[in-house]
Amino acid sequence: MEQLPKNTDVAYVINPKLSVRELFETLCDELKIAHHGFRSNKQFIDTINHYLLEAHARGRHTVLMIDEAQNLSPSVLEQIRLLTNLETHEKKLLQIILIGQPELRQLLQQKSLRQLAQRITARYHLEGLEFDEVVAYVKFRLSIAGGNRPLFDASAMKLIYRLTGGIPRLINLLCDRSLLTAYSQESHSIDRAIVKKAGKEVITPLVQTSESKWQGLLKPVLVGGGIAMALLLLFSYLKSASWSVLDPLNAVQPQANKGVQGAAPLVNHVHSEPVPAMVPLQSGEVSAIEPWVMEEVEAQTSLAQLWGVPLKEGKGKDYCRQFDAQDMACLQTVGNWAAFQEYNLPGILKVITPQQKKG
Repeated sequence: MEQLPKNTDVAYVINPKLSVRELFETLCDELKIAHHGFRSNKQFIDTINHYLLEAHARGRHTVLMIDEAQNLSPSVLEQIRLLTNLETHEKKLLQIILIGQPELRQLLQQKSLRQLAQRITARYHLEGLEFDEVVAYVKFRLSIAGGNRPLFDASAMKLIYRLTGGIPRLINLLCDRSLLTAYSQESHSIDRAIVKKAGKEVITPLVQTSESKWQGLLKPVLVGGGIAMALLLLFSYLKSASWSVLDPLNAVQPQANKGVQGAAPLVNHVHSEPVPAMVPLQSGEVSAIEPWVMEEVEAQTSLAQLWGVPLKEGKGKDYCRQFDAQDMACLQTVGNWAAFQEYNLPGILKVITPQQKKG
C-alpha cells in the first residue's frame, strides 16, 4: 500500500464479519464520508456514488480492499457486486480487491455468486514457497526478531518445508511452536525431532479436521453392477489451511520395475470428463489390466516405494500405522472409481465382486 500512487484513496476492511450496513459504515468511515442518521442502503449508495463522482472529477482513484474475504457473507458479497455498478462511461468508480485464503476461490465458484465471479477482471494466486525460499524466509524472520545465528538445522528445515508446503502462515505457526518446544527443553538449537513434536501439536489437528471432511464424501456405494472398490491412499501433510496434497520432500522417484509400473499410470492428470459406465472386459482386453493386478502385499510394497517409504508387511490399520512415523497420512475407505479419480494419487484398489460381498 505504501507504493500506491499519491492520487489513490484506499478503504481497507480488516474485519470481514460484517453485515451489509456495517460494510457501508466502514467504507464511509475509511473515506471520511459523513453518514450519520442514514437508515437505508439507498442513502449509503447514493452518498458513496456522489463521493466517487467528485473524486473522479478531481483525478483521484478509490480502492476498496477487503482482507480475509473468504469470511464474507453471501449478502455482503452481493452488495459488493452491486457496488461495481457505480461507474461512468469511461471507467469503474470503485476498484475492489478481495484478499483471502484458498477458500475464497471455492466460495466464488458457487453458482449463487457466478455474477460476482464474472466481474472479476484479474486473479492472482500465491503458491507455497520453494525449499530455498523457506530457508531464506525463516532466516529473515529470525533476523528481524534479533536472532544472530541459525537456530534450525538442515533436517529441521526440510521437515518444516514438508509439513507446511511453503505456506508462510503455517511456517510462522510451526516455527513459533518449535521455538517454544526448544525453550521448554532448554535446547539451544532446533532439530527434526523438535519440529516433528511441534508439528503434531499445531499441524496434525488441521489435517485431522480436513481428513474428516474427505471421509464424509466417500460413503460406501456400489457401482457398475455391484462392484465396490476399497481405496487406500497415502498423503503427505497439508499444503494449505485446507486439505491438499503435497509430494513428499526428496521422495524417491518411481523406478522402472514391475511393481511400480503397475501404479504409475494413476498419477497422470485426471480430466473432468464423465466416467463411463462399467462394462465387462472382452477376452482380448484382459491383458491390458494384467500389469496392474498383483497380490495385496506386492501392491502395498509398490505403493510405499512410490513415496520412498520402507515398510514391513501388514494389513489394514497395521499397514497404515507404519506411515505415521514418516509424517504421512494413510486413508482407507470404501468408494467408487469416480471418487478415486478425484484424489489423483497412486493407491490400492481392492475390487469386491457381488459374490464376495454376499459371502
